[in-house]
Amino acid sequence: AGAARGDEDEDPDAPGENHPAVIFKESWADKEERVRRRSPIGHLPGWRLVPVIVKADDDLRQEMLASQLVKQVAQILRDAALPVYVRPYDILATGGGCGVIEAVPDTVSIDALKRNDSQFTTLLDFFERRFGYEGSPGFIEARNCFVESLSAYSILCYLLNLKDRHNGNILLDSEGHAIHIDFGFMLARTPGNANFERAPFKLTEEWVELLGGKGSACFRRFRGLCVDVFMALRRRYQEIIYLVEMTANGNEHLPCFGGQPEEVITALAARFRPDLHDRAAAAYVHHLVEDATHNWRTTFYDKYQQCFVGIKG
Repeated sequence: AGAARGDEDEDPDAPGENHPAVIFKESWADKEERVRRRSPIGHLPGWRLVPVIVKADDDLRQEMLASQLVKQVAQILRDAALPVYVRPYDILATGGGCGVIEAVPDTVSIDALKRNDSQFTTLLDFFERRFGYEGSPGFIEARNCFVESLSAYSILCYLLNLKDRHNGNILLDSEGHAIHIDFGFMLARTPGNANFERAPFKLTEEWVELLGGKGSACFRRFRGLCVDVFMALRRRYQEIIYLVEMTANGNEHLPCFGGQPEEVITALAARFRPDLHDRAAAAYVHHLVEDATHNWRTTFYDKYQQCFVGIKG
C-alpha cells in the first residue's frame, strides 16, 4: 500500500473530501524508516527493509525468466531515453518448487481497488478523487504516469504473448503507474490452453476513458509511445531472443515453451516484425492499438473472471 498524502490547506487543485486514502496509506519509505528506527541493527549502513512473498509448491523458474526479460526491456528503454515506465521486480527460484518474489510496494491491484474503495465507479473518477480534478496539475501528472507505463507494458504484453491479464494481475501505484505482475501465462502457455485472450494487449473502454477517449491528445501520445517502445525493442530484439534461448537450453519442459522451444522462439522473433521497414513497422503498431482497443475478447475475459473467480472487471 502507498501513501495518500492529504494536504490540510485549501488548495483548489488538491483532492477533495472523497479522497480515497483508505487505498493508499503509509508509504513504503515511511514504513521502512519507522521499522529502521525500532530495529536494533537499523543504524548499520547496509540496513534495508525489503518486502517479499515466499512461495511453496510453486515452480518459479518461468517467472524468473519473465523477471529477467522485464529487466532487459527496462534497460533497453532506458538506453533509448524514452519517457516510459517499467517496474521490474526480483524473483529467485530457490528450488524446483519454491522461491521468493519481491513484492511491489506502494501499489494496489485494480481488483482490490474496486473492492475496497466504496465510492469507486471508474478509474477516471478514482484519479480525480485521488490526484485532483481533471485538468489539474496533480491529475495531469498522474495520467501521464499511467500513459507512460501503459504504453510500455502494452508492447511488452504483445511481444511476450502475456495472458491472464485480469485486474488481479495489474497493479496501480500511488503515482498512477500501471504495473503488470504474474507471468505464469506467456509465450506458448495460455489459461486452459484455450488462447481466448487474442487481443494484442489489454486496453479496455475504462482505460481509454481515463486517457480522454480515442480522439484525445493523451490517446495520441499513448499511440506514439507504443510505436517508440516497439521500435526501440525491435532494434535490439536479438538480445531478448538470446536470453530466451539460453533459458530454453535444458528447460524445454517449462510451460512457457510447451515442449517446443524452437517454435516458441521463432514465434517470439516474428512478433518483432524484423521483415518490415520502419514505416511499415510503425503502421503495424497502430494496427495493434486498434485491434486492442475495446476488444470484445478482453471484455468477455474480465466478465468471465468476475463471474467464476470473483475478480472485479
